[in-house]
Formats: sequence, structure tokens, C-alpha cells
Amino acid sequence: MKNIFFLFVAFTYLSCTKKEVHNTEVHAIPADSVSKTTQNTGISDFSKTEEMLVGMLQQMSGPGSQEQDASLLNRQFFDSLATFIKSNESTLQYPFELLQKEHVYITTSADKQLRIYSWDNNQGGTMRFFDQLFQFRSNARTYVKEHIASEDSQAFFSKIYTVQNNVKQPVYLAISNSILSSRYIVQHITAYQIKDGALEEAKIFKTKKELLSSISVEFDFGSVADRPERPVEVISLNTNELRVALVDKALSVTKQNLIYEWDGSVFNYKGIQ
Repeated sequence: MKNIFFLFVAFTYLSCTKKEVHNTEVHAIPADSVSKTTQNTGISDFSKTEEMLVGMLQQMSGPGSQEQDASLLNRQFFDSLATFIKSNESTLQYPFELLQKEHVYITTSADKQLRIYSWDNNQGGTMRFFDQLFQFRSNARTYVKEHIASEDSQAFFSKIYTVQNNVKQPVYLAISNSILSSRYIVQHITAYQIKDGALEEAKIFKTKKELLSSISVEFDFGSVADRPERPVEVISLNTNELRVALVDKALSVTKQNLIYEWDGSVFNYKGIQ
């Protein structure tokens, strides 16, 4: 029964399932090839490299390769995508529609200064593992920060909200989602600011006791499986009001929310509604 429920969760939450792979020949995109074919060209020329990246993903998840080959393919894909976006600043605005169809989650801030790429690296079981690339712009330069899932399964990012602080600087609120098992999901909201070439977490969530840079909600996916949105939004921002779903002892999502309000400096906890 547990395996059946996992397939249901994986299909409805991620819209994809893990596929077995065997005897796949590995074809990476060489770093020098990426830079030579895409540097100093327009965004329209990126489609050829995107198609090569898609081919690597299809090899990784298609009928086929053995597990160790899938791991190697994923690392080759990770390195190739990282090299590509490092070498081409305008990829920050490129839509990557083909990669998104292959279940690479790409979410971009409204001001186009921060983008996060994340994808299932096919290394997990019921706990899914996601690799991540953070691409951001600071001081007229574009930077890339890498996160490879190993002992920490990480999460996939589904949305970036933006608020302005008192000195008109953007604060980015990234929503991410961890799949812990066939039943339990964790949704996070993490605040980031870009400062002098670095992407830093910002402690802006003011609870009754402390100041935090992130808030997480662990919940039973079965309690919200009938909701239409995917991923299910148990954390949401409406103008300056942040709503964080309250769960009961069984981790079922209730109809109540913890309310936080943005004052230009921090999100102040206001109570339960």
C-alpha cells in the first residue's frame, strides 16, 4: 500500500516518476564547447545547447542505464548546466522551456535578478533528492551558487516572492519543497538578499521568541491532496501578509494559518487566523 501511495504522491506532486535506467552511454557537454558555441551570441542561439542538456536528462531517466550511470549522467548534467549559465549572463532571462518540460524546476524573481534551478537527481527512494543552482546578478555581474544533494536531500523551488525593504532593496522569499517519504512533505520559505556578489539568507521572520531566515511546515500530503494547485501552497504571500498553514498533531493541514505582516524591515508575527 505504501508503494502505491508513493506513486500517487510522486505523480500528483512532481508530475513525474522515477524510471529505471541501464547501459546508457554518457555524453557530457564539454566546458570549452559550451563557451565557444554560446558566448557573444543572442538568446535565440541558446536553443541548441538546451537541446543537448535535454538529451542528457532523457538519457538519465529513460529506459535504460544502470543506477551508477544515472548518477554519473546527473553529475555531467549538473556541471554542464552550471558551466553554461556561468558562461552566458543572459541565460538569467532565457525561458528554458524544454528543460522545464523535462521537470527541471526554474523559478525567477519578478525583477529578473535571481533564478533558481532545481531537479530530482534520481538518487533517492521515497525520499527524493534535488540538486540546485542559484543564479543571481550583483554589481553588473552574474554569479552561480551550487548545491548538490548528498546527505541532505535538499528541495525543489517552486516560487519566488519579492518584497521591498525600507531602503528600497529587494528581499526575495523563495518557496521550496522537500519530499521526505511517501507521505510527508515539507514546504519552506527562505528569505534571501543579494549583497556584493553574494546571495545571503536574511533573518526577517520575527516570531514570539526569535528572528529567523526561514520557516518550514511539515505536513501529510494526503490531507491536502484534493487541492488543485501543484505544488500545494501551505505557505503564501498576499501583498504584505504572509500566511503559514497550521497543522495538527497528525500533521494534517488545518484551516487556520499563522499570520505574519511585513513592516519594511521584518515579518512580524500577528497571531492565528
